[in-house]
Amino acid sequence: QKFKGFQLVWGVGSLSYLHTEKNINDQNFQEYLTALKTEVLVDALNYYIVTNDIHKQSAAYFYTRAIKGYFHFLNDIGIENITLLKEFAYKNLKSYDVKMKNVIENNKRLKKIEGKEPIDTEDIKLLITEVDERIEKAAKNSQIIECTQTKCNPYNDLTYFLALKIIAFSGIDYNGIRNLRKDCFDVEKNKIVINSYSLHLPDNLASQLKYYVGIKNERKIESEYFFVLHSGEELVLQTREVSDTLNEILQRKDLTGLRKYVIIEMILKGINQSYIMKLTGAGTKIFDACQRIVNEQRHFEANRFIDSRIREMEIFDIL
Repeated sequence: QKFKGFQLVWGVGSLSYLHTEKNINDQNFQEYLTALKTEVLVDALNYYIVTNDIHKQSAAYFYTRAIKGYFHFLNDIGIENITLLKEFAYKNLKSYDVKMKNVIENNKRLKKIEGKEPIDTEDIKLLITEVDERIEKAAKNSQIIECTQTKCNPYNDLTYFLALKIIAFSGIDYNGIRNLRKDCFDVEKNKIVINSYSLHLPDNLASQLKYYVGIKNERKIESEYFFVLHSGEELVLQTREVSDTLNEILQRKDLTGLRKYVIIEMILKGINQSYIMKLTGAGTKIFDACQRIVNEQRHFEANRFIDSRIREMEIFDIL
């Protein structure tokens, strides 16, 4: 099972890399893993990029984090690679992260999405997968009830991770997140009120919010706001906490691209412009930018639609 996990993390189509190029099998994989060096992981990353036709830096970075997480897991179950673990901990040029970053940023086939452009579905999947893992880690932290420090506080981390997920769910701006009222979430009905709209929540997100409410109650936090820090204070004014998480995962700090993705999805589903702008807090500039993208994507479809409807109008027959 451990070897299968190794194969999974290595990426789709990488069995040939393990078996053919590295001669890894069920009998020798533990010995191989304990002696493996970053240079091999660099080769594996390049192999992954080519065989899976990867063209975005975000996907490559996600892969490197998955590999890193897998070796931490192996360490926890007794398969220890001391050299690699040291490189994971380094903050200098010898670190695993820096080596992988250099490979990714110097690979000409990999592109970085510019700020303010809408992210795409693949990046949304990467983002939610990673944030869910961080939520689980924060929830399992033994200090989540007692911790009172400002930095590295699992309760505060949980708060900002969930705030980011609400942005991804609704497209609401950060100021709207800060102003969500304490009673906005209906625990029984799994619904949340955002800018006067009552919305059903996905099951997983609803469960996470229920857990958050439970932790707030255990910490005896009193506030008029739903998302609050361990001290009962409001979230910081700047977007840095959620932006930094976004940057760590997708290598871009702007929340605008995330919100544009949601708004475009809403437009494609036929939701009225005024409803979208009220729910998300988006101004005309952001909405118009999203509408232009939809128009470009649907040019021929829109042309056929308009043409067919005009031919159905009474004026068409009169003329």
